[in-house]
Amino acid sequence: MVTVDSKGRIVLPKEVRERLGIDPGTEVEVHEEDGRAVVEPEVESMPSSRIPRSLARTSS
Repeated sequence: MVTVDSKGRIVLPKEVRERLGIDPGTEVEVHEEDGRAVVEPEVESMPSSRIPRSLARTSS
C-alpha cells in the first residue's frame, strides 16, 4: 500500500517500476477506469529495449 502526500503524489513500489520498465523521467499516463486510478507508462517515449512484453503492441 502507498500513501498519497499533500501534493497528490505517490511513490510506485520498486518492484512495480521494474516490472513496467518505469525509470526516472519515464512519462506515465494516469486515468480513471471503473473507479480505480490506472498508471501506465507512455510506451512511445520508452526505448524499445525497456518496453515490457505485457505492454508491447503487436502489429496487425
